[in-house]
Amino acid sequence: MKFLFVVLTSTFVALPIYAANAENEDDKDFLIANERAVAAIKTCNQFGASYCHSDLALATEQIVNSFDNEKRRLSKLACTSPQWTITTDRYLVIVKGFGTGVARIMEGTAALGRTDRSELANIKELSTTFDRVIRFGAEMLLATGDLALQAGCSEEADRNYRAVLASFVSENMSAYRERARVGIEDVKSSRSLFCRVVGRC
Repeated sequence: MKFLFVVLTSTFVALPIYAANAENEDDKDFLIANERAVAAIKTCNQFGASYCHSDLALATEQIVNSFDNEKRRLSKLACTSPQWTITTDRYLVIVKGFGTGVARIMEGTAALGRTDRSELANIKELSTTFDRVIRFGAEMLLATGDLALQAGCSEEADRNYRAVLASFVSENMSAYRERARVGIEDVKSSRSLFCRVVGRC
């Protein structure tokens, strides 16, 4: 878990607010969830975890649900569409930004001497939410990889599977890395089949 904090905090300063126009309800859900998370992290940094952990938990579930809707949209698109990469990248930014925000809240809690039992309990709940969002990041990449592979875009699938191996390195994420390795093997198999059918690679 400590390693993840280091990786995440070295990459993003805060959750970005996506200012793009929402083209459909799925985009609106994503933007609302993102804005809720930004506001909650700001509140946490000012007043402590007891003031924001419930909002962060809600924002996390909204982000997860918005991706469920996004998957349905992706399944109807050609996997060569830029939307595939845009979708993956924007959810990854959320995951990394969220991790940065939570790490800073924890650092601030210690620095400001907020060590009473109530605040420590809230920090523990915050850690649970953090774990949820990190696991969501891995699940999102695997799901997008699977969709890309089913649609015949082996390069996009491979990119997503390898991102899991590179980004989620802690011991408690080993099941996701193993699933990514299986996905990479599936990509290799699909390429081999293409080579056999077409006669060249």
